[in-house]
Amino acid sequence: MKHNRTDKILSIGFVLTLLLLGLFTAAGGKREFSDLEKRYLATQPSFTLERVLDGSFAEQFEEWAMDHLPGRESLTGLAALTDYAENLQVTKDIYLTRDRALVERPTAYSQQVIDRNMDAINSFAGQMGHVDFALIPSAGYLLQDRIVGLADPYSDKEIVSAAYQKTDAGHVSVIDLFPIFTGEDARKLFYKTDHHWTSRGAYEACAFYTSAKGRILPAADTYQIETADGFQGSCYSRACLWSIPPESLELWRSGAPFQVKFSDSDLSYEDLFFQSRLDEGDKYQVFLDGNHPLVTVRNQTPEASGKILVIRDSFANCFGCFLADAYETVLMVDLRYYRKPIKELIEAERPDDILILYSVNNFMKDGNIGWLTDG
Repeated sequence: MKHNRTDKILSIGFVLTLLLLGLFTAAGGKREFSDLEKRYLATQPSFTLERVLDGSFAEQFEEWAMDHLPGRESLTGLAALTDYAENLQVTKDIYLTRDRALVERPTAYSQQVIDRNMDAINSFAGQMGHVDFALIPSAGYLLQDRIVGLADPYSDKEIVSAAYQKTDAGHVSVIDLFPIFTGEDARKLFYKTDHHWTSRGAYEACAFYTSAKGRILPAADTYQIETADGFQGSCYSRACLWSIPPESLELWRSGAPFQVKFSDSDLSYEDLFFQSRLDEGDKYQVFLDGNHPLVTVRNQTPEASGKILVIRDSFANCFGCFLADAYETVLMVDLRYYRKPIKELIEAERPDDILILYSVNNFMKDGNIGWLTDG
């Protein structure tokens, strides 16, 4: 009799637990966006007999319930701390260094990918006559000696060397950025919670490039620097190590007047920095409003001259803000979104210089470089 009473109590407790969990989940299911994870949460699926029978309702309900589980972010943070304590963090996508910087895991070396991308770049350069080409090493490569338990070293140097060796020397000029990222000060050139370079890093790279092109970039100490606090980048949201403190973004202003236009909008703007983005989850979009298919920046000072086209990834969002101080017109194309023939754009704009600028990670993972030769 006592045994049956115990079973009933356990059964009732189990049912009540499920009901309470469901109520808490439903109550918390009104959130649309996770500020910590910087992503939109799953929406509650609509119930239909057809979706129940084909299994889609159960699948989507599970995703929704997991996203809105009470205390979910605390639990993921605890799991991340446990992995770090047990030296399991190197099985994840984001590593934590000894000085509490978050970096992306090493990008795998693939000669096939390098050959494919370089064939596209060389073919494009041959058609255009000449292009400049630069690859940006990762923060993880610079800090790999500070990652506990790292088994596989970063191959950034090998990837860049192999890519540069494959260039058609008659049509492609290599811009070697590695000398910039040396010494202790190189740590300041990347964020601690994001994979991008800082404004200082973008400035140093742009100064190096413009000097090679015989152009003058304003001295660093002539910029007015605005600081925006509370930045927690993409590595922070992916690592789930919520105890890592936020950092600051710097907005460097030269004082020159600009006009900014995007191919996917009819509006024009007079500022390189979109301050409203600082109130959003991804504050890095403050630089030229984040990713767009084609960005056009015009320096409206009377003495400005020259036009450059940049084939790029998101690292150029900040880089382009400095490049606009050295050219009258900066055109930036993101092949992930731009689907018109590049040759048509070049024939219409006739840029003086063409720069292909990618981070090592995106160069190895982005399959859109082949669009250079399409059309």
